[in-house]
Amino acid sequence: MEKINTTYPTEVYHDYLVDPSIMEQIFVDEGKKRHVTFYDYTDENHHTNFIRDVASEFLKMNGFDHKKNKWYMDVIRYKLENDTKRVQSGLAWHCENDNYPNVITVLLYLRMASPL
Repeated sequence: MEKINTTYPTEVYHDYLVDPSIMEQIFVDEGKKRHVTFYDYTDENHHTNFIRDVASEFLKMNGFDHKKNKWYMDVIRYKLENDTKRVQSGLAWHCENDNYPNVITVLLYLRMASPL
């Protein structure tokens, strides 16, 4: 794991915390190039709860005190088959506590490699 010198603790873990195939279980396919699905602690999907549990254990393992049972998840998926142009993601640099106090964010980037 690598630590970055930022105002709030930022740690980068260079391995999978969850298997990327879980995307097929939590993603809603609307045929768009970019699609966002929102989940939160009222959701009873066992796949999103599994991701919550993994993220919570990762935070606990690294000494971050947090409320495991109050969480929000944005699942963003891009379909970029044979695309060569950059994608306008709409995402900006993330800063903790901009909109809500005492927020801890775990970003999980999952990429499914295309078969050769």
